[in-house]
Amino acid sequence: MGQTSFQYEPLCDPDRHIRIAVLRPGWRFEDELRITFIIRELQVRTAPTEPCFLMLIITQVEKPAYEALSYVWGSEEDPSTVAIDLNRHSSVIAITRSLNVALRYLRYKCKPRSVWVDALCINQSDNYEKSIQVANMGQMFARARRTIAWLGSGQCGSSKGMELLREIARNIQVDPHLGTVTRSASPTIDSRIKSLLPTPKNRRRKRRVTHWAE
Repeated sequence: MGQTSFQYEPLCDPDRHIRIAVLRPGWRFEDELRITFIIRELQVRTAPTEPCFLMLIITQVEKPAYEALSYVWGSEEDPSTVAIDLNRHSSVIAITRSLNVALRYLRYKCKPRSVWVDALCINQSDNYEKSIQVANMGQMFARARRTIAWLGSGQCGSSKGMELLREIARNIQVDPHLGTVTRSASPTIDSRIKSLLPTPKNRRRKRRVTHWAE
């Protein structure tokens, strides 16, 4: 029996509502990805000091608790799928391999996780909805409880790079009043940054390999 493509229900008002994907738990990494959608309301209110300026805010009653996922879409070739749980049956949405891996790493083992992901939470086949929701994406991320930046699966040396970023963050001072960011001088950090950068010799080798591949 073939899989049925999920049919989105139109949002009542794409400028006032968003979908949130509830990622079902999976004990094993290879367990099937399953989600359900919930709808949350946004309210467009005119700011009192600027009568012509529209501001998007979350209503207090329907304030959604979700995490926003930022990731690289990756190639759309050889797509994967995520199952959408409905009342009596399930259907699927095609997603990129990059998103598939991200969701597998992010889901919890024993409890659901609410996330906002553009590829899932916006109906990519509805140009009207997509145009409005894409324009409001800044608000989707601003209103999220947390933003997750998925850079991809770990590669050789990536753990050292992430630890270096944490070390840099610990040496940064931000003054919100002056709007300034300063970094404490650290010869150790500077040397570690240089150690992770490709040497001129490695860059030349990479260019030769690329040329031969072409």
